[in-house]
Amino acid sequence: MKNLKFIVTVLLAVSLVFFSSCDALEDEIEIDYFEESEGMYSYTMTQTLLANPTIHNTETGTLKVNNLAGDIWFQIDPETDNQGVFTYDVTPAGNGYVFNMLTFTAADFEGDYYDCKGIECASLEGVNYHGMYDSENREITCSMKVDYTLDIYDGYNYTIEMVATKIQD
Repeated sequence: MKNLKFIVTVLLAVSLVFFSSCDALEDEIEIDYFEESEGMYSYTMTQTLLANPTIHNTETGTLKVNNLAGDIWFQIDPETDNQGVFTYDVTPAGNGYVFNMLTFTAADFEGDYYDCKGIECASLEGVNYHGMYDSENREITCSMKVDYTLDIYDGYNYTIEMVATKIQD
């Protein structure tokens, strides 16, 4: 009888250790911030003229975030034929991720070409990045600079600061 009580006590103790360690393992599972960030966002974009920073314009719209095998693609105003913004150096952070944006060339509504490139607005472990996803606030923040390719338009170059908040699924 004593042996039976001892065996039952040992089995009970082992099962408690096993089940409590399962809970600890569940707590250690990381959230997939890339998957979490996919979806539709509403954004506010502030454009500031470099030649005169007191002149700025604010626009609002929708943004679609796509996860392409670990790279993030932002499609600004997805209902239009927009090429979007591709990212690289996407790096997990404590509560989301940071990223850089690929430079691209586009044309404005008058057909004048400009280069759009990311500018630093986030930092992780001493490395600067062009943007970040904050899981707690479900926000994407990024910064860009628009440089017209013809020198005669240098007075029209501007920066873009964008904050996008995820629309609830």
